[in-house]
Amino acid sequence: MKWLVSLLVTIFVLSLLVQPVFAQAVAPGQDKKPAIKLQDYVGRYEVDPEKVENFILDVFIEKDELWIKPSHSPKRKLISKGSDSFTLEGMELAHKFNRDAKGAVQSLTIEGNEASNGQSATAKKLTLPPPSLKGNTTFRLKGYPNARIVAVAGSFNTWNQSQVLCGREGEEWICRLDLTPGKYTYKFIIDGDWILDPDNPTTEDDERGFTNSVVVVK
Repeated sequence: MKWLVSLLVTIFVLSLLVQPVFAQAVAPGQDKKPAIKLQDYVGRYEVDPEKVENFILDVFIEKDELWIKPSHSPKRKLISKGSDSFTLEGMELAHKFNRDAKGAVQSLTIEGNEASNGQSATAKKLTLPPPSLKGNTTFRLKGYPNARIVAVAGSFNTWNQSQVLCGREGEEWICRLDLTPGKYTYKFIIDGDWILDPDNPTTEDDERGFTNSVVVVK
């Protein structure tokens, strides 16, 4: 009986010694999924303005996870489903990132579902300009220290929310533009969400029923 116990102990000890070597031997031969480089997908994507007016999707990394935030909507986590393919957490809505011939991500396609009557939408990846910090007219927005992209849009740039970006200076977001004398309407856009200038009480409604802030350049 003692020899059996001794044999089992010996086998157990040998198994502990052999296991790491065996694991190292088979690991290189195992099939491995290619690592997903989340940074490839980060950026701002714009849906064709002729199909949907002024609608963007910001894709970003937060705590080593990929997130997406559409205009006027909360952020949602993207769950990987394979090469360049994702779905929204808690929702079977396919998102496919498209690459050019050099392998760079150039657009994002959101596949259609029942809610969209099967219609898909493709958003082009934008190259954003640097913050606009020189000009005779200054726009200031206090707070929002964690915002990723803050912009100003208005009658001076056909309300394009990805054209005139603000830079962080102290506790404010600052944007400066050269504007000719006249009256302009505008809004701030914080990560795709449009707001009135909280420090400017002067507003007016436009022909579409939207309320905008007003600045007069003399």
